[in-house]
Amino acid sequence: MAINADGAGNKLIVFLWLFSKYFAHKVIRFYKRAAIIEGRE
Repeated sequence: MAINADGAGNKLIVFLWLFSKYFAHKVIRFYKRAAIIEGRE
């Protein structure tokens, strides 16, 4: 039972880590695009 719980916990941690990386990438792209648009004006 403990092994199953640890396995699920590790999957959750990996999922959250990948999601945070993906989300951070999109946020950085969005801010870069906004900065470029502001720089042109």
